[in-house]
Amino acid sequence: LIRENVPDKTGKTLPSDLTTGSYEFRDLTNKGVGSLFEGKIIYDKTYGHVTYGCALCCGYSTPTPLWYDPISVIITSFQDDGVFAWYPCENQYDDVSTAFYNRWSSGAPSVVTVDYYGTHHGAAVGSTTSQTFGVLQSNNVHLMCPTHGYTPSGTANVNSITVHFNGSLSSGDNKSFSNVAQTCSSTLGLKDCSTNYPSTWVWNVEIEADVFDDAANYTVSQGVTGSTSGFYRASNGTLQSFSTSTNMPAPQDNPPSAVLQQVSGQKVIFWLDAPGRGTIYTDPNNPQNSGPIDSMTDAKNFISSICSTANPSNCWRKNWYVKIVVNSGGTLDTANSKAGFGTAP
Repeated sequence: LIRENVPDKTGKTLPSDLTTGSYEFRDLTNKGVGSLFEGKIIYDKTYGHVTYGCALCCGYSTPTPLWYDPISVIITSFQDDGVFAWYPCENQYDDVSTAFYNRWSSGAPSVVTVDYYGTHHGAAVGSTTSQTFGVLQSNNVHLMCPTHGYTPSGTANVNSITVHFNGSLSSGDNKSFSNVAQTCSSTLGLKDCSTNYPSTWVWNVEIEADVFDDAANYTVSQGVTGSTSGFYRASNGTLQSFSTSTNMPAPQDNPPSAVLQQVSGQKVIFWLDAPGRGTIYTDPNNPQNSGPIDSMTDAKNFISSICSTANPSNCWRKNWYVKIVVNSGGTLDTANSKAGFGTAP
């Protein structure tokens, strides 16, 4: 180790003049119980020098917390969970999840199911518990660190977020698209509003969040990224290319109160949006370069979220997109314009 300058896990090597010192071994393949035992360490294979140690065991302390408590799961989706344990000899938490595999269970499988690895799958809106069991070496040095069984458990909350892209507003949604400036319709879907407003094509959507407790217990946020490129017709009649980008992380695209329905005592939250293009093109660096859009591809990616007011780190999110294609002459391309979940194609 000294002669060949072999580094430890932190990159440190042993000094060339080292003659005495302490050392520590860890079982990297089995953190729960381990299979190391004290023996002798060879430090010079050439001349056969060995040294004997006087080691003490080092195990884990209680409690053994879960990665997330509560864990936030969105319906029809999944969220991983695992187990930490405090390792006092290095003053840090270790991930000991492998010792708890194949022992996970759910308090209500109709709400959430848990697989071999602790991955939680949302089945229905609601709240329940999940737990697991595992065996770890304890930190009782006087008893040579005997193994103990541990049963960490926590709360699992399942909510739902979805986006409605077509049809009518949901029953119970009392908001109106009349409060959205750039749209020209009260129904959902792709809209050509260019006869009402210059260079305006939008997709009316309704976002719905169903919660297990109370709508008033959450904050609503939304962010958007994307790009728009195409051609506009300049004042001299020629077509000029343009390209713009959008980067508005939450809370920059949060829904205003006029389109947000969040009533205390209810278990559903609604908000409306009409993403798309809502004006003629104007060069941000030279306002003289402006004109109606002749053709474009406008792609926007959204993240709609609700977060617990009691614990803001507990959030539920849905990724969705809108892609609007306008052909030459300002003709809306209904075949290639798309909206859905995930990111824009």
